[in-house]
Amino acid sequence: MNKPQSTAPPKVAVRVMEIWDRGKYQKEGVSEKKIELTKGLKEQMDAIVKKEKIPVEPIFRKLYIPYHSGRSNVFWIDLGYTSWTTRDVLLTLYLDKQPNLEAEGIKIEYTKTKWNEEYNLWSIFFNKVVDLSPLTPLIKKFYEYVTGQKL
Repeated sequence: MNKPQSTAPPKVAVRVMEIWDRGKYQKEGVSEKKIELTKGLKEQMDAIVKKEKIPVEPIFRKLYIPYHSGRSNVFWIDLGYTSWTTRDVLLTLYLDKQPNLEAEGIKIEYTKTKWNEEYNLWSIFFNKVVDLSPLTPLIKKFYEYVTGQKL
């Protein structure tokens, strides 16, 4: 006996997108210190984006805040890379090669950087809110690298 062919499309699981914000981070157990650090860094990034008219949109996600251009993450602030209750918050950006802050003449306080050559990702770790404006030229390069558009 042959099994009749189904004419109905296969069922697909639907994922519900959660709304993440400060309250959700607290509820999930992220420390207040880490939330405050993230808030301060986000305010710094938002100011740079606004001042430089970089067409990206920040969106709260589970433990990170990506800045989108179209469907691409240009850069993001990550709460979840290190411990939820201690350590650093990191800013991750795409670039074609590892930047050298000293050679670029950029002075900014941070704890460490990490280069992921396989994905062209560069992360800079912060354990306190600092002025991110010295990173502006690099942030613009990151945008141009990801989108292919000049600012």
